[in-house]
Amino acid sequence: MRIKVTALLGGLLMVGGMLPASDVDKRTVVTFNEPVMIAGVPVVTLEPGRYAIKIVNHEHTRNIVQVFNERGDKLFTTVLAINNYRLVPKDKTMFSFWETPRGNPIALKAWFAPGDHWGQEFVYPKGLAATIARDAGATVLTSPAETVAELETAPVTEITKAGVEQPLEEADESPDSH
Repeated sequence: MRIKVTALLGGLLMVGGMLPASDVDKRTVVTFNEPVMIAGVPVVTLEPGRYAIKIVNHEHTRNIVQVFNERGDKLFTTVLAINNYRLVPKDKTMFSFWETPRGNPIALKAWFAPGDHWGQEFVYPKGLAATIARDAGATVLTSPAETVAELETAPVTEITKAGVEQPLEEADESPDSH
């Protein structure tokens, strides 16, 4: 069984390939050295390589994040993300990942730009969220959104490790639930 990938290990996965995020859209260029699954419309698995990630809308509790090739001329996916708070900001871009079964790509959980308390936690489609929640033993954000147009208005819920869907505002906030 694969060990859990933490934010620290996530940072190590981007060996030598991170450029600073811009202030407005948090655009970050990152190099993944192994395949990475990212929730979105569509869900994609990015092969090892360099990618640009940025926030499309700003100052919202619900953000739209897009993932492009490094040049920014090929869009891979558009992702719904919810604000995720951390107590101590870091001076570099940090990613955290969901554990997935051996032989599957790791799944991107959250992205924090340098110096920011607020990052982006990615929302997965219901079936995939349930699988990740079960395999990771944690609660995973989910939404029924199937099109980019639905991302800003579709409800966001959580799926527990037991497969129970619950409203986001009633989620169990105990340390072992995430």
